[in-house]
Amino acid sequence: MDPVQDALAHLREVFARYPVRAVLEGCPHCRGDVSTAHPDLFALSLRLGNTVGTHEDLKSFLPALFAELVSSGKLDETIVVGRLDGWREWPEDEQEAVDAFLLACWSALLRRHPAQLGSFYHAADFLLAVQQVYSTVERFLRVWEVTRTRPADRHLADAVEHWVYSDRAFSPFVVAWLHRPHIRTRLYLAFSVDPAAVDADAFARAFDFLGTG
Repeated sequence: MDPVQDALAHLREVFARYPVRAVLEGCPHCRGDVSTAHPDLFALSLRLGNTVGTHEDLKSFLPALFAELVSSGKLDETIVVGRLDGWREWPEDEQEAVDAFLLACWSALLRRHPAQLGSFYHAADFLLAVQQVYSTVERFLRVWEVTRTRPADRHLADAVEHWVYSDRAFSPFVVAWLHRPHIRTRLYLAFSVDPAAVDADAFARAFDFLGTG
């Protein structure tokens, strides 16, 4: 049983009400009409509902975009998830299907390090993507808190390093969460299990960073 694939199947069922059209009208000043016989999903992730097709066409391709997102590294997770702008005004079953898919992805991501879930390679990638379209990512952080495994801890250490070094900023809510005392304690405990482990240095660095940030 694969929760991500199950969530994708449900997503396809819900969004089947938006059939893929054979030809999508495109901006005449850009590329013109676009055939969907052999779609370029990366190009469509950028243009659907804007210079190509309608908002309903975006919904018709959403299952395909999400399926590609978790099966390859060909799409940009920030772009694809960002296309959900305004999704809280969609019908309730559509919102629930999208929400269930993203939660399934998050749980799957935390089970392995590196995640190797298509474009979602690290927890930081996922959070940067979803913070665009959720008013708060608290529900994802709650899942992280109760997922007490070595891979989940390692993703936590990576997220701290992302906060320190990357110019792609976490939301203030995520930064504040990283600085909660129990997060630093968790990193210390992960280090202390085996200070000679290959990943011990990552836990030690993250622990130190949070002590000075």
